[in-house]
Amino acid sequence: MPRSFILLLLSCLSFANCSGQMGAAVSKSDASETNYSNSKIIKMTNGQSLAYIEKGSGEQTLLMIHGLGNNSLAWKKMMENLQADFRCIAIDLPNYGLSQAADHPFTMSAFALTVQQFSLKMQLQNVVLIGHSMGGQIAMTTVLETDAPIRKMVLRRLRIRNIYRK
Repeated sequence: MPRSFILLLLSCLSFANCSGQMGAAVSKSDASETNYSNSKIIKMTNGQSLAYIEKGSGEQTLLMIHGLGNNSLAWKKMMENLQADFRCIAIDLPNYGLSQAADHPFTMSAFALTVQQFSLKMQLQNVVLIGHSMGGQIAMTTVLETDAPIRKMVLRRLRIRNIYRK
């Protein structure tokens, strides 16, 4: 197995045992200053409100999942660069950004179910799931544990060169 694949897998698994109620909430003043004015809210089947930003159009949908301690605004520049060719959607995971606090455990499986439910509720097709850091682990869990309509996946690894030395 190539070393780069192993490092990618390890970086995505680094948050495997996260628990607790953490998140990157956005205050009302931050929301107006940071283009959260484009944010939309969708009511999920479990009654929870999930915030997301949507830009662009195209045959493929890029569904972007932020990392630990971040929110959908982390994808702002990438969305600006890709919106001419793709439908770009960045979600705020439960307890993050403008999304409502979750009534479920803070686990990758719970977040994966949220991604699946969001994909189905939005009737997404030709989905490329993009995850950064913890979002990468959520993306992998979504593909492995759900029947979300994911065709491709892009994972961005953490900088782990100082953690795993020879």
